[in-house]
Amino acid sequence: MGKRKDTVLIDDANIVAYLVMKGYVAIPYIKSEASENQSSRVSWDVQGDVDAINEEVKIFWSNERVGIRDYVMILKDIRSNMYNIKNLKGQLKEK
Repeated sequence: MGKRKDTVLIDDANIVAYLVMKGYVAIPYIKSEASENQSSRVSWDVQGDVDAINEEVKIFWSNERVGIRDYVMILKDIRSNMYNIKNLKGQLKEK
């Protein structure tokens, strides 16, 4: 049987940066609009084999050693994209 291709919802920018560093594509979107109590929330759809992504997340939590400069560069890019998308008004993911 072939690999399952789908997406996994990830809310944590740190995990998203790790997955992007591992070669996955992460698509950001506004998960919830801003309210009086908090700013809008951004999540990512990470594309790829669901089982492989879940394994990579387990590896992340087991304290995988990575190139710190590469990771920080990707994390900064992920966060920059997150703040840019938050500037867009009224964009919510369709269910």
